[in-house]
Amino acid sequence: MPDYSEVARAGSEWVRVRFNGDFGGTATVWDATVMTLREACRRRLAAGGNDTPRLRAFIDVGAATTAGRALVVALPVAAIDAAAILKTITMIRNFKRLHVGRHEYGDLQHFSADCAPVD
Repeated sequence: MPDYSEVARAGSEWVRVRFNGDFGGTATVWDATVMTLREACRRRLAAGGNDTPRLRAFIDVGAATTAGRALVVALPVAAIDAAAILKTITMIRNFKRLHVGRHEYGDLQHFSADCAPVD
């Protein structure tokens, strides 16, 4: 049985899940959107970002809401599957100094204007 509940899904590009964890020493329900970097590119363009995005994987910790603490994680993977979700949950639970805001990591990924990865 999974250690999380799936709230919403759009194919293999993103999923919204809730799981229990800790934030600043307090028990927390994480209300997480886990997405591919390609989906993060699409969302950035839809929000009026530049037309040749460059992105790193990121964790963005938001405010506490009635659904839990908002969390957005963008991963450098082709698809969000059960393994990617479980690895994300483990990463968040093991992150000792997590705080509100954006945490970027990994290599910079380049995308075309239609969010196709560029080598």
